Amino acid sequence: MLEIELTADEAIEIRRLCRSLGREYGSSDEEALLRDLGRFPEEMPGRVVEAIASYMEDPEADFALVSRHMIRDHDLGNTPIAQKDPITTKTSLEYEMVVMLYGSILGSVFGWATQQEGHLVNDIIPMETFADQQVGASSKVELAWHTEDAYHPGRADFICLFCLRNPTGAPTTVASIVDIQSHRDLPASLFEPCVRIAADDAQAAGAEAAGIEDWTESAVKPTPILSQNGTGLQMCVDPAYMSVASEDEDVYEAVTGFCQTIDEHLREVVLKPGDLLILNNHRAVHGRRPFKPTYSGRDRWLKRVNVARDFEARRPYCTDLGRRLLA
Repeated sequence: MLEIELTADEAIEIRRLCRSLGREYGSSDEEALLRDLGRFPEEMPGRVVEAIASYMEDPEADFALVSRHMIRDHDLGNTPIAQKDPITTKTSLEYEMVVMLYGSILGSVFGWATQQEGHLVNDIIPMETFADQQVGASSKVELAWHTEDAYHPGRADFICLFCLRNPTGAPTTVASIVDIQSHRDLPASLFEPCVRIAADDAQAAGAEAAGIEDWTESAVKPTPILSQNGTGLQMCVDPAYMSVASEDEDVYEAVTGFCQTIDEHLREVVLKPGDLLILNNHRAVHGRRPFKPTYSGRDRWLKRVNVARDFEARRPYCTDLGRRLLA
């Protein structure tokens, strides 16, 4: 893991830039912002931009943690009880610009037409109706580790998570393919189409509402867990929504053994307000330990964006090119 601690001057510089972007564009969903975003890393602290860009280009890069961003808790207002609440979206706009900026260092920020009404920056908050489900809005159950949107070939290359609040210290869990390689032989069957991965409950509900039926378990084609390309060894795995696509006992044991190894090598990262975690979505999995929300306006609150190295490759799945939305 790459760890960067901002200096006071760097934190102030980033905050000023994000406030300026909030005033200029008024929303993180503005198409004008998407068009302009690529030039703003030049206005960020050079040390930080260079370190992140250099590290994430490494074939073995997995995750990076950038800490000590400035958060004024009082200005945030209450943690919302519904995703993308208009009032709290306004009070947290400068922090939405933080994840947009870091996403622009790595590539193109994009969103899902099937998720949080197509907003590019997502709120990760506990919601009572989802408390026991395997989605980001859960709380009472462990959010099982997973590749983000593993079911979809257009899934993000990178995920940026920015912590605004975490009063109970709920740990984010992470594991890297680097850990798995060093502790386990990788059976050849994992490089073959060995599992089916369906959309998670939140994405499935959005797809159903949009009349999209391509991502149910019965519709998806078998896919490998592991692949090798020019950027090194990659994995795509989501046990909570995954089934073995073979009756061969050896394949079943290979899949379950691989997942067990990830379980054994999970690390906990307790995100504090002002911490930003960047995940390589092909080389790292992430989840979250359970926690007890109060629904009192002070609960855990993260901002999340999806990032593509090359958005052009995702055009076949694009439903709104101007807003970079996939389905």
